[in-house]
Amino acid sequence: MAEIYQWKGKQGRVHFSDEPPAGEAHETKTIRYHGASQSEQSERSIEQQNQRYLRALEAEKRTQALANEKAERLKDKQKKQVCSTLQDEARKAREGYGYYQLNEQGEKEFYTEKQAEKMREELILQYEAECL
Repeated sequence: MAEIYQWKGKQGRVHFSDEPPAGEAHETKTIRYHGASQSEQSERSIEQQNQRYLRALEAEKRTQALANEKAERLKDKQKKQVCSTLQDEARKAREGYGYYQLNEQGEKEFYTEKQAEKMREELILQYEAECL
């Protein structure tokens, strides 16, 4: 015998797994294998039910794999955007771009050279941590 777990997700989709969901109410389905004491008709019915559960489980695994791939692609895209921005900032820093913040009147207040150098160092560290 084997057990399959079935539950409804937050978006109303029905999920199947060979492991119980963490923190979710679920229903346990028992898959019985052919036994000598069961009638042939009952065996066919159980086998069909087992096949349905196994197909649903495989479909759920495929859906999860696709969702994981999509999340990974999005993560890669976001990382490329961050790295592109950091590279652009590094270029500006090398060209002598001055760092500033806006005051309460919306006017630019440029950092001192010491503050700007600290910003450049932080930029380099962030780029190395996220992009290399």
